[in-house]
Amino acid sequence: MQAINFPMKTLEESYTHCREIIRRSHSNFLLAFLLLPPMQRRAMEAIYAFMRYADDVVDERQTLDTAGISDATANNRRGGLDFCRWLLVDIYRTTLRDSSFENAIVHPKEFPKKTASIGKSISPALIDSIERFQIPYEYFVALLDGVEMDLTKTHYQTFAELEFYCERVASAVGLACIHIWGFEGRGTPAEKEVYELARKVGIAYQLTNILRDLKEDAAMGRVYLPLDEISAAGYSAEELIGGGVNAAFEKLMQCQIDRAEDYYRASRELYVRLMPEGKKIFGLMTTTYHAILKRIAANPAAIFTRRIRPGKLDSSLLFAQWFFSAPPKELLF
Repeated sequence: MQAINFPMKTLEESYTHCREIIRRSHSNFLLAFLLLPPMQRRAMEAIYAFMRYADDVVDERQTLDTAGISDATANNRRGGLDFCRWLLVDIYRTTLRDSSFENAIVHPKEFPKKTASIGKSISPALIDSIERFQIPYEYFVALLDGVEMDLTKTHYQTFAELEFYCERVASAVGLACIHIWGFEGRGTPAEKEVYELARKVGIAYQLTNILRDLKEDAAMGRVYLPLDEISAAGYSAEELIGGGVNAAFEKLMQCQIDRAEDYYRASRELYVRLMPEGKKIFGLMTTTYHAILKRIAANPAAIFTRRIRPGKLDSSLLFAQWFFSAPPKELLF
């Protein structure tokens, strides 16, 4: 397979394109990235742009309904994911010269022009970031496997199934991030402990996202809460889709909130394992996500009436706190 022939874009233009993808997504992460030194900030923008692009390939919400995804749409989306997979193999094998990919069998096909154009525009920045911070290939693949699950799976029978999904769409992202931020014990046996902490915090974030987005996901026929736990609470997926609020709903939500809190507590030590550059962004992200969970806990029924998020003033104060102050010794919330 031939190496990618990039369009006539400089590395700086590619990084600018990644930043624009994040800006158009209206993500608060763009502000959070300002807490990092320039090189790490640019790498986060490149990684996030690729992940945002891969997620958008699948998550075209306006085309979904409770019956699932049409074959034509699913095929188009798989084509987009195929391109992402091909792009990664090409990057690691022909550009980064990773010998483990020498025998990889890839059959590039004709991808939609828009898909290929966006992917190739991201590639120079992505390659630069992967090489600079030695980000493993498997994290990107795990993410793609996770977003692909949304093409075929709309319900989860047990938490074990849901946890598997969370590890792919969220923990894999966290693992990529800590390579950029830097952490103690890299290349030593302690490295595995840090990876486990990053896995847990990714699950905490994703469980928070799931609770926040219950109404929106249910409207598309997606029920991420474990069906066995919904049943055990005396509730039903049909009631969830209909926005039903009763004692069973409150019981179900408390179970999910408690579990998310457990994951936040279990992963809090990651903060002290990070290099100083990573403490601030991790602290801001974690306190922001945890604040969302606390708002949900205060009024679970509100998820059916509005999108739960910190107010603009709260977000500004949190950012100012982490931007202007020295990072504390430990993360408290």
